[in-house]
Amino acid sequence: MKYFLIITVIVLFIVMGFVTFGYTPYETSATKTNSFYIDENFDIVRKVLVRAPSLEKMVELSHGVLIEKKQEQVDLSIEKLSLRNPNWMIEAGGYFKVRHQNGYLKNKILTLRQNVRLTKDCMDVHISLTEPVATLLEHDVTQRLERDGGKTKVTQTVTMKIQYRIIHTKRIKAIVDTELDKAISECIAEEEHGIREVVRIYKERPIHIPIIKSPKGKPKS
Repeated sequence: MKYFLIITVIVLFIVMGFVTFGYTPYETSATKTNSFYIDENFDIVRKVLVRAPSLEKMVELSHGVLIEKKQEQVDLSIEKLSLRNPNWMIEAGGYFKVRHQNGYLKNKILTLRQNVRLTKDCMDVHISLTEPVATLLEHDVTQRLERDGGKTKVTQTVTMKIQYRIIHTKRIKAIVDTELDKAISECIAEEEHGIREVVRIYKERPIHIPIIKSPKGKPKS
């Protein structure tokens, strides 16, 4: 009987130790790239994405709600925008906050940094997560839209890094990696769908041209 009790206690300690210490952090990341074409001239696509409420619409199409948007800096001058200067360029930066409406990030708020660079023939967008949210450590998106004849070529790259507490077996690691791969694929698909829909919806609508202001509130010159 005493022997049985000793064995039982040992087994309980082993089980408790496995439950307590068997789950350890597993950090993994992945990157995917996708390219597609929009059957519209780059000038039209650029105008829509810059002047229309494109961010709000794309967040909505990705099952989120835009709860805050702030522009922090604009590098803009008459010289750079001169029609006589084919090398004009605009750079802008800011951040926005999104509340997710579904998935494992449901009701979580993500703060994202956005930088945009515009030229006559190209538009570069970089979006990155400013701080970890739940199991999402990093979320990085780059988009390049460029003139390609009478069409617009779009290249997207998405990188995600996550961390889960798991039992470290090859099978469980493989499951986590597979789920991450699916999440990145879904993100890329949603981004592509969002860009296409925004262009489709707003390309023939009158678009209000916003007044770009300096941090002091005076129009840039």
